[in-house]
Amino acid sequence: MKKLLLLCFAFLAMHAYASPVDGEPSKTLAGTWMLDVKASEQSMLRARPFQNTEAFVMMPPMGLIFFKFEGDRLLTGSLPDIGDAVEFRRAGVSGGKISYVSTRAPKDDIILVSVLGENKISITYPLFPASQYFLWQRVQLDPSRKTPSDYRPEFDAYVAMLKNLWEAFGFSSGSPADINRSAR
Repeated sequence: MKKLLLLCFAFLAMHAYASPVDGEPSKTLAGTWMLDVKASEQSMLRARPFQNTEAFVMMPPMGLIFFKFEGDRLLTGSLPDIGDAVEFRRAGVSGGKISYVSTRAPKDDIILVSVLGENKISITYPLFPASQYFLWQRVQLDPSRKTPSDYRPEFDAYVAMLKNLWEAFGFSSGSPADINRSAR
């Protein structure tokens, strides 16, 4: 009897603390997500994924990307609803990560999403492993904001984060923008 009670308690505990991904990823992720600059900066400072300036400056412009989850679809682009979105479809769940494959690109174009909390996720591009340290938050967008200049405060916060990381990682003199210009 005691074993049966312990087994029932264990089952209830597992059910109560199950990951949201184990349930229904579509509902957990529904909505629009953008970079959480402060949380990302802290995550990057803890992980220190960049060992040289070249890797740092070749980073895609993560602070300018939006992710919109609708059911099993993932749309990603530079601004929400302006037509440049790339579509991905949910492919599966493994090890707490939800994989999405591009509907236009080769099948090796995959995005992995990890749910870290109700309003925090990590998104990893396998071709850019350091992307896993950027953290994203669910946002309610103002429909009147449609142009890049409408998102200037978010862009400025992202640039400030990059400058802070540049200094914290102790990279050479100059700025990330200067190095990036010379690398291209």
